[in-house]
Amino acid sequence: MRRRPVALRAPALALQEAEVAIDALLHHFPGLAPAVAPSDPERQLFPGAWRLSALPLRL
Repeated sequence: MRRRPVALRAPALALQEAEVAIDALLHHFPGLAPAVAPSDPERQLFPGAWRLSALPLRL
């Protein structure tokens, strides 16, 4: 029996891409850490949630 191809919807694909990218960054830069306190980054209102407008990082 042949398996049907699986099509990922855009949000699921974006989450998977982000997971792969973040994993690669952490592997390449093991000391990667935020350069500011958790309460300091600027936040923007996004429909249904908050998101960061920037997140300074320290290598």
